[in-house]
Amino acid sequence: MERTARIARAISDTNRLLALYALRLGELYACQLSVLLDVAPSTVSSHMSILRHAGLVGSHKHGRWVRYELSPADDIAKGGSGMGIQAS
Repeated sequence: MERTARIARAISDTNRLLALYALRLGELYACQLSVLLDVAPSTVSSHMSILRHAGLVGSHKHGRWVRYELSPADDIAKGGSGMGIQAS
């Protein structure tokens, strides 16, 4: 039940839904999401943190840049929490 509540909270915001929709086409950097959603980078970070916590997206850190992608469907079905941030 808790997982369902996390997902419901994650998709309850229009900007987070737009981010998920955009990520279905492939990975995006935080700066790209910031432009796409017309919000500050800190706001993107907050939104993506909620989506990561719900297990819907994962992220990779490349130096100063963070790249986001949808979590694989099998990870979501298993209740995974996304990939976390990985240094490269």
